Amino acid sequence: MDRSENTAVRNIPRGPLGTAGAMRTPGDLQLGDLIEFDGLYYPIVDMQAARAGMKVLRFEGHPPHTIDEPILAYRAVTYTARSCVVLPNHQSYRS
Repeated sequence: MDRSENTAVRNIPRGPLGTAGAMRTPGDLQLGDLIEFDGLYYPIVDMQAARAGMKVLRFEGHPPHTIDEPILAYRAVTYTARSCVVLPNHQSYRS
């Protein structure tokens, strides 16, 4: 990881407990990822592809949001018991 990537990681604000934030492209978003609007975090409950790589994100209790560029999203993390390595997206890692 070069210096600019390290700086970018440190500048991501903390999200809800048990999540890790990352800039995600429309194609990398998953159902359940949390997106912040006005200080509140809403999980993505539905997504639809739109033209030219865009996505329409739907939330419960918030109007749909169309994105065409990376967006800050928070994803639940999994803590593995053997290695104490934090991995997003329910992946496992063995040391």
